[in-house]
Amino acid sequence: MVHINSKYAYGQIGDDGRKVTQAMAVKRCLEDHPPGLTRAQISEITGIPINSVCGRVNDLMKAGDAHVTKNAKNYNSGLPNGLVTIKKQDQRAA
Repeated sequence: MVHINSKYAYGQIGDDGRKVTQAMAVKRCLEDHPPGLTRAQISEITGIPINSVCGRVNDLMKAGDAHVTKNAKNYNSGLPNGLVTIKKQDQRAA
C-alpha cells in the first residue's frame, strides 16, 4: 500500500507543478552561490524539504545542468558532503 501511495504522491508533485517550481528554485539558489552548496544547505536556504532537493538536484544532473564537486564536511555528522554547482554554459556540452 505504501508503494502505491508513494507513486501517487510522486505523480501529484509533477502534475501540480511543484516539481518544476522546486527545480527552478534549486537552480536559482545554486546560481546565487557559484562556489556550490550541499543539498542540506540548499534545503535550508530554499525551505524545500531535503528529499525534494535531492530529487531536483538529480534531475538537474541528469539534464547536464549541475554536477557535484569537491566534498564539504557536514556540520552535523562530520561526514563529507558533495558540493552541488551549476555547470557553466561551455561545460554543459562536455
